[in-house]
Amino acid sequence: MAHFGDHQCEGNECDSKTDVSFCVKENQMLCETCAKEKRHSIISKDDGGESKWLCKEHDGRIKYFCHTHQEIACQSCATIKHQVPCELSDVNSLVREERERFSGFLPKLELSKEKVDQYRKTVDSHSAYAASLLRGIQKYVLESFAEETQKVEEEKWKMDETAKEEVEEKIKELQDQLQDQLQQNEKKATAKYLSIKVEADALLSKLKQSIEEVSVIPKRMREIARCRSQGISEFRERIEMMLQSNPLLLAQRHLATVIEDHVVVNLDCSVLEELDQIVERISFTREGGGRVGELIGTEGSWKLSGTIELGTDIRLPLLVGSANDKEVVVSDIMNRTLHVINLKTKHVTPVMQSSNLGCVSDCTTLDDSTLVCGNFSNGSVCFFNKFWRHRREVRLQDHPTTSGEPVYLDIDPDGRILAILYGQPLIFVVNESEGIVRTITLAHCKTILDIHSLASGDILVQSGINRFTIFDVKFEEKKVLQRAHWETASCTVDKKTNLLYFTFKEFGKESYAIDILSPEGEVFSERCVEFPASHVTDTTPRCQCLSNGKLVLCNGGQLFLFKKILGVKDIRVLDRLSAGSPVPVRFITLDDTESITTDMFV
Repeated sequence: MAHFGDHQCEGNECDSKTDVSFCVKENQMLCETCAKEKRHSIISKDDGGESKWLCKEHDGRIKYFCHTHQEIACQSCATIKHQVPCELSDVNSLVREERERFSGFLPKLELSKEKVDQYRKTVDSHSAYAASLLRGIQKYVLESFAEETQKVEEEKWKMDETAKEEVEEKIKELQDQLQDQLQQNEKKATAKYLSIKVEADALLSKLKQSIEEVSVIPKRMREIARCRSQGISEFRERIEMMLQSNPLLLAQRHLATVIEDHVVVNLDCSVLEELDQIVERISFTREGGGRVGELIGTEGSWKLSGTIELGTDIRLPLLVGSANDKEVVVSDIMNRTLHVINLKTKHVTPVMQSSNLGCVSDCTTLDDSTLVCGNFSNGSVCFFNKFWRHRREVRLQDHPTTSGEPVYLDIDPDGRILAILYGQPLIFVVNESEGIVRTITLAHCKTILDIHSLASGDILVQSGINRFTIFDVKFEEKKVLQRAHWETASCTVDKKTNLLYFTFKEFGKESYAIDILSPEGEVFSERCVEFPASHVTDTTPRCQCLSNGKLVLCNGGQLFLFKKILGVKDIRVLDRLSAGSPVPVRFITLDDTESITTDMFV
C-alpha cells in the first residue's frame, strides 16, 4: 500500500482515518488493520519511490505491470502467475507514459477555466445592454403617455374656449347649455385619458415582465460557471494527487477518459441566444390618434385551425352558444330553425324545425341535462333537456314581442339564470320551476343590450353599442370598458380564464377583430384575430370561447375555428389571472454539471 495523507478507510464498515494507504489489488484506500485482514500484497507507507517498490511475496523488485490482471509483478510473479496469455509491460516505462499523459491535462484545464471566466463576462455585458435597451423603451412609453395626455388636455381647453365664445353674447339665456357642453367635454376627455392610461399600463406591465426575464438569465449563467469551475478544481486536485504516487496513477488511470470528455467546456450557449431574442423581438411603435402605441413581440398568436361550411339551407345564421367543447349551436333567424354543428366531424344536425321555439338568440348549459335558451320571438327563456326536448318557457313580459327583440342570458357562479330583454333596463332572475323570481334595476343604466356573469360574481352588461359596464354583487357600478377604436362591439366571457373577448368593428374598416381584456381593464391581447365582415348581416357577431381553449366565429355561411399558440407571456399572465396572485418565480433547471462533478470518482 501507498500512504496518502488523511484519507478515510474505504474498508467494509470502517471509518478509520489513521494510517490509511492505497491497496493495489483492492484498488481502495485501506487502513493498516483492513489491509492485514485481506492479506494482500501491500506497499508500506514509506514505499513511494521506484527504488523501494518491492514485492511483499517474493521480496523482489517490481519490474512489470500485467494488463490482463491489472497487477504489478516482480520477476518471480511474472514467471509463476503471469505467463502467456498475460500481457506484461515494463512498469517504469508505463509509469513514465502515464505521468506524461496526466501532466498534459493541467494546462488544458487552466485554459478551460479561462474560457469559463471569459464567457461569464460576455454574458454579463450582453445582459446589461439588454436591460439598458428595455429601460430606454420604458422611458419612451412614459413620454408617449405624457404627450397623448397633454394633447387631450389641449383639446379639452380648446373646446371649452370655443363654447365660451359662442355663448358669451347670450350668457344668460344659454347658461344651462354651456354647463352641459362643459360636462360632455369632460366626459370625452376622461374617456380618452382612461383609454390611453389602460394601454400605457398594459405596455409598462409587459416591459416589466421582460426586464424581470432578462435579470434571471445572468443568475443562471453564474450558477453554471460556478459548477464548471468547481469541477475543474476537483479534476486538478485529483491529477496532482495521482502524479505524486505511481500506484495511484496506475490504479485510477481509467479517469483519463472522464477528464478528456470534460476538458472542453460545454456551457449552456442558449443564454446568449435568449438575450438576443428578447432584444430582437421587442419593439415599440407610436400610432397616435388617442393611442400611446403598440409593444410588439411579447404575445403568442392565434392560428386558424379550420373552417366549416354551413350550407345553403341555413339562410341567416347566428352563432348563439355551445353545447360542449365539441359542438356549437347555430340559429337560422330567417327559417326559425336551430342546428347543432359538430366541430370535429363538421356535421350539421337540425334539432328544431321551423317554429317559434327555433327563434333562439342565446344558448347556454345549466347542467349536464339542461339547456337554457333565449327566444327572440316570444321574449322568453326556454328550457330543454340534453336531447332538445322542450320542458318549459318563462316569458319576460306579458305580451310577445312584435319587433323581434332577442333575449340574452347567462348563468352566475351560484347557478342562477340572469336574463335580459334587448334594449330594456331590467335584469330578470329566472328559475325553471318558479319562473321569474326577481327583477333587478341597475342604477345609471338606461338600456341593456347583453349580459354576462363573471367568476367573481360581478355582472357585465352591454350598455351601448360599444360600451360595457361591470356591476359588483351589490349592483353598484364598478368599471366601464370602452376603447376608442371600437365602432360597434360585442362581448364573450371565457369562463375558464375569466378573460373578456370583445369582437368589434373598427371605424372605416369592413372587417371585424377581437381584443382580449381582463375585467380590470388590462389589455391582454389587441386585434388577436381579424376576419372580414359578414355579407349576410351587419350585426357584430359574438365569438364562442370553448373550455378547451378554442375560439369559434361565424361569418355568414362559414364557421372559423381558431387555436391559441401560447407564448411565455401568455402562460405567465394566465397563471396570474387564474390564481389571483403575482406571477410565480420561474425555477431554473441546471444541466448535468453537478452530477458529473459529484460522481466522477466513484
